[in-house]
Amino acid sequence: MGDSLGCGMGENRGTIDMIFVARQLQEKSREQHRDLFMSFIDLTKAFDTVNRELLWGLLEKFGVPPKFLTVLGSFHDDMQASVVAGGQRSEKFGVAVGVKQGCVLAPVIFNIFLVAVTLLVRENIARDDGVELHFRLDGNLFNLRRLQARTKVT
Repeated sequence: MGDSLGCGMGENRGTIDMIFVARQLQEKSREQHRDLFMSFIDLTKAFDTVNRELLWGLLEKFGVPPKFLTVLGSFHDDMQASVVAGGQRSEKFGVAVGVKQGCVLAPVIFNIFLVAVTLLVRENIARDDGVELHFRLDGNLFNLRRLQARTKVT
């Protein structure tokens, strides 16, 4: 599993690079008269939206030991938050979704969740209808040598 599934948030994974790659893909698809469909997913606030019951089930399916799941779940039980607006802090309220902010395991378990969702999507479109889904966890999806062939991108 890669350290990051996204771009635009780290060194050597900038949005400018991905815009270039997207334009290259569009151009090559046009040149080869092939359909191309792209999806861009904004993962802003994604940690806050994970369905925990689904996450625990996925972790169990991936072989995480039950005792570890119990400990992990206990970190997330009875989570509370408050909002600061105009210098005033609200009363605390319960938080029933998302992974715990600041927990060192949060990025790891979120990545597992995202990989599982990606695999489910891939399985659901893997019918023999000509649709292909390509992804890589290390950010090296594209054959750059082929993409660097003569291009019309300006």
